[in-house]
Amino acid sequence: MNFEDFFRQHFEEVRRVMFVAFSDVDLAEDSTQEAFMRAYRRWREVEAMDRPIGWVIVVAHNAAQDLLRRRKREQRHADPANQTLDFSEHSDDRIDVASRLSTLAERQRMAVVLHYLGDLSIDDVSQAMGCAPGTVKATLHAALGRLGVSSTADVDELEYE
Repeated sequence: MNFEDFFRQHFEEVRRVMFVAFSDVDLAEDSTQEAFMRAYRRWREVEAMDRPIGWVIVVAHNAAQDLLRRRKREQRHADPANQTLDFSEHSDDRIDVASRLSTLAERQRMAVVLHYLGDLSIDDVSQAMGCAPGTVKATLHAALGRLGVSSTADVDELEYE
């Protein structure tokens, strides 16, 4: 069988298997395409295998795993500009991190990031910033005011998404 016939006969099957395995249409499509591309490059070797389709499915699965790992790495290193903060569990107001945090002084921005995004306690933030816990609280209060968050909001319940 030539590669084109093999591709036409098995592409949808492999894509379905990848979708069932990962429940992600884009991931299934991308990993299946990657596997068939690799099969094409090594077609003489793959064609000679007892079950070429099995090899393609394994390669697609490995490609999907690689793509998932890459996505996780990219999310860990993502620009905070793509994240939002939720300053109250009772509010639908979201604050765009990139534009709003850029309005803060560097010390205020550091305190907000360490406490709310880094989930550090006031004591840990004070240690990291080399200042007293009271200074951290005052800095956070000023930062929240600058961000336009109500001063009556319970600061300890701030979360980011």
